[in-house]
Amino acid sequence: MGQADQAILIAQLDGLKNRFNEREKLMISSIDQTSERLIGTKDIFNDLKENFSGRMEETRSALLALHENLSGTLVELEALSTMSSGMSKDLNYEVSLLTDQVDEKVLSS
Repeated sequence: MGQADQAILIAQLDGLKNRFNEREKLMISSIDQTSERLIGTKDIFNDLKENFSGRMEETRSALLALHENLSGTLVELEALSTMSSGMSKDLNYEVSLLTDQVDEKVLSS
């Protein structure tokens, strides 16, 4: 394999690495947002536990907020699952393509 071929493959690997890093940053940001939502949910739950013992009529707004936070968290977790699955599939596909290119170059040399 010549230097030009190696340079092309290195550039492709660098591109793959950069795309992976960008997607990783997006996922980390999404995970941080989900974590913040879970902390908020835990705070609402703890407030319910400490302040509304036995007085169900007073808990309605807090329970609605808790339900909203839990629903939002579920949506965010499903989105994270889809993102990570897509990222894995995309990266596996790109690595496979690069591997095929390397194999082809080596066989033709």
